[in-house]
Amino acid sequence: MPSLRALTRSATARLAAVTVLLGAALTVSQADAATPREASVSDTSTSATWTGGPFVAPNVSGTALDQPDCSAPSSCDDFTLHVSTPAGYGDTHTLHIDVSWPNTAADFDVYVLDKAGTVIGSAASSADPEQVVLPPTSGDYTVRVVPFAPLGDSYTAEATLKDVPATPAPGTDTPPTFADYAAPKALPDSDNAGEPSIGTSDRTGATFFQSSLSTYKVGFDDSTTPATASWSDVSANAGDGCPQGSTTSLDPILFTDHQTGRTFESQLSGVDSLTCWTDDDGTSWHPSTGGGIPSGVDHQTIGGGPFSANGVGALPTSTYPNAVYYCSQDIATAFCAASRDGGTTFGAGVPTYSLLDCGGLHGHVKVAPDGTAYLPNKGCGANQAAVVSTDNGSSWAVKRVPGTSPGDSDPSVGVGANGTTYFGYVGADGKPGVAVSRDRGDH
Repeated sequence: MPSLRALTRSATARLAAVTVLLGAALTVSQADAATPREASVSDTSTSATWTGGPFVAPNVSGTALDQPDCSAPSSCDDFTLHVSTPAGYGDTHTLHIDVSWPNTAADFDVYVLDKAGTVIGSAASSADPEQVVLPPTSGDYTVRVVPFAPLGDSYTAEATLKDVPATPAPGTDTPPTFADYAAPKALPDSDNAGEPSIGTSDRTGATFFQSSLSTYKVGFDDSTTPATASWSDVSANAGDGCPQGSTTSLDPILFTDHQTGRTFESQLSGVDSLTCWTDDDGTSWHPSTGGGIPSGVDHQTIGGGPFSANGVGALPTSTYPNAVYYCSQDIATAFCAASRDGGTTFGAGVPTYSLLDCGGLHGHVKVAPDGTAYLPNKGCGANQAAVVSTDNGSSWAVKRVPGTSPGDSDPSVGVGANGTTYFGYVGADGKPGVAVSRDRGDH
């Protein structure tokens, strides 16, 4: 099933291109070359800086190609970086390349090429700054800055050799073990999940696996070692009460409320989503309005949990006890809508952040035991962030996670029974990390 993950950036580029063309009708500008054109870093001189711009014309060719087309004038800006380090230096050091710009609505991408012209590192998100982390191997490199959506802006770049943080001592607890349980080939979508999602009901013990238009239920027999799994197709369709669950999708997502066992399967429609829910592990399904309006066109997520005692809508309007959230992102902002009747209907979509706050894709919404809702984002300025609501989705605040760098994959939030919040992420250096907050993301 095709995904719209690239739609936000490409649509943003088209919007930026229109803005630039309107401005270019009045003023024609040529981008300056990098200043200086080259520099060196070494174990004794560990940093170098340069600038480039201003840039007017956007270059979005990197969206469709492995690396951008630089044939047009001012479509790319190349800087030569000479690296000289002694043997073994990479065991304790890394090479960081950071590119930033003043206008948070603009967007530049970075590609690093070796002497043969092969791309060995890139940062092509919507984060500011973009950051590439590489081994500090001696050699000559090209740092290529691409004005994806420059809006007339210039950039500043820095290459720095940095110490690798000390590795913590390994734990002494017995490590967990894992087993793989593949869907049987007899199931029509057993191997058709580009981005699968799962949910488990604490009420019944059933686990659900969403793949394309199919929802599969998995039961585990823990009386044997390893446990055995039994699979069944419980997909939503006209025969079990919800035909929109089996018609079309641009992106499937599943969510199970652990506490209540209610499971949602959501099929992105491009404007909102076609959504169904079940309270009996897929024996019967019920239709939902899908989400709130306004709604984003991409990257939808459904989550839920207890209501917050703060703000509007602190009580349900049906017998279902928990709040349900539908979040998605558009070209220039992201929206979350709350449901007070168990996900059957949703209120209006509320903006959570704009391009002035965050540019990266958001992850999945999670709800804490006290009703605080968290929407993680992989690129909010120089950090990743949790976008937080403490009033049942009426308002949202961006809480940046210090020490993180923008990444290429969605971060995730988990919340403990006492409200401790865990933010899992992969930074620009490709390494995973976890940040912990005990005050709803304030620290």
